[in-house]
Amino acid sequence: MRKSFFWIQTGLLAYLAITCHSLALANPLQKVKTFWLAKPTPQQQNAITTTQTQQTPSQWQTPPSETIVLTTQFPLATWWETFPTLTGLRTLIPQALAANPTLQAITQQVAIAQQQAKLTQAQQLPQVGIGASYLQQQYGKNQFLFPLQKRTFSSFQTPLTLSYELDTWGKFQNRTQQAKLGVLLATTQVQSAKIQLASLVASTYANQVRLQDLITLQQVIIKTYQQLLAHQQRLVQFKQASADSVIPFQQQLDAAKIDQQNWQASLQLAKHQLALLLGQTPANFEKSVEKSAIDSFIGQAFPTTLAGGHPSELVLHRPDVQAVELQLKQAGIEIAIARKEFLPSLKLTASTGLASVGLNNLFKWSSLSSYFQPSIYQPLFTGGRLKAQLKISQLQYEQLLKTYLGTLQTAFTEVEDALAVASANATVFQQVQEQTQLAQQAEAKATKRLQAFIAGEMPVLQARLNTLSYQQACIQQVAQGTIDSITLTKALGGGLPPISIP
Repeated sequence: MRKSFFWIQTGLLAYLAITCHSLALANPLQKVKTFWLAKPTPQQQNAITTTQTQQTPSQWQTPPSETIVLTTQFPLATWWETFPTLTGLRTLIPQALAANPTLQAITQQVAIAQQQAKLTQAQQLPQVGIGASYLQQQYGKNQFLFPLQKRTFSSFQTPLTLSYELDTWGKFQNRTQQAKLGVLLATTQVQSAKIQLASLVASTYANQVRLQDLITLQQVIIKTYQQLLAHQQRLVQFKQASADSVIPFQQQLDAAKIDQQNWQASLQLAKHQLALLLGQTPANFEKSVEKSAIDSFIGQAFPTTLAGGHPSELVLHRPDVQAVELQLKQAGIEIAIARKEFLPSLKLTASTGLASVGLNNLFKWSSLSSYFQPSIYQPLFTGGRLKAQLKISQLQYEQLLKTYLGTLQTAFTEVEDALAVASANATVFQQVQEQTQLAQQAEAKATKRLQAFIAGEMPVLQARLNTLSYQQACIQQVAQGTIDSITLTKALGGGLPPISIP
């Protein structure tokens, strides 16, 4: 009889575990859950839809009859390979994405979020454990009305316990949904960090190439100033000019050398910044750069940028926009959880095991002990805590809705600013390029006059300085146009695929 009772208790525990697990997977009270599930109100849903449409500039709105398949391919996931003047990025950016310590730290957040999701999901399952305990207790002589034959007692227990809180209203399931959304949210943070890192590496490298080109031309400018100074000194030597006439040429030469020194210092800082982004020390980075080819903006055309007529999906797929969308979903689930806190909770507790006063009787069927305890709890008075929590959840949802609006406005503004700046710089480059061509023509004419012994060397050197100055301006504009393209790529989401939000 006792053996049969033990197996009945063990079977009951197993049945409870299976039943609790089934309740965690399939909730029979679907209608009640649907009623208490927090969904955006019609006003809130209209606000989200209106935010995505009203904040879309006219040139970003694609007519329904047009296809956007080809347009959404910009920017590419490896957009840095599209710059012909920055071939070094094909090595530097993958290296930074693999070795940057800050990015590696942010990437770890995804693994943490995944484990947090597993931890939250474990609450939907029954908790089963086994233990053992020993208790020794001594009673006083006058503690009882009747005398005790033995005042010291020892007891042993080996319980097998099961505890499970029924997820009747789907509250734990909502927590699991929140945790899974947290994994996606951590993924958007990693994507944002990758886009930020890639754009910083590209901009820093473009600045490094710009400074290197400026220094290269500055060396020619210094050499030209030296020739001008030597020419003027010869004029003074042959008393064809006063001694004071040398001073302006010497000052121009000194100013050119100072500019070169400043650019060299800026170039060194750019290399150090690039080494930091790549997770290297400046010394190791210098050695690796010496072995690689140096790109150049000299003689290059202005980089082409994306014109108008882009689909708004490019901006809506940005990681920061998707991050706020995920936070909105989490906030909606939090409202559902806050509402379900008003409902009763049902908890099942069961235990079976061996218990005896002495160790010699512990492993006998007569020592079998068990209990089964279902309990229900309905909050009646909490001092307004549950109502306050629900109100906080609703206010946080409204706050995130406004944050979403601001994020969309910022995203479209960044794209429009990048397009406007790129267009303005392209116009300036065209003007500078025209002036450069005129300066080259003037230098060619001065050279012909020198060869024909019609004019001296001074006009040729001055025309050459003018040409070099405009060439430096062209380098500045091409470099700025490249940085504008990088900024536009970053504003459009960096070419990374969007996250699928459930």
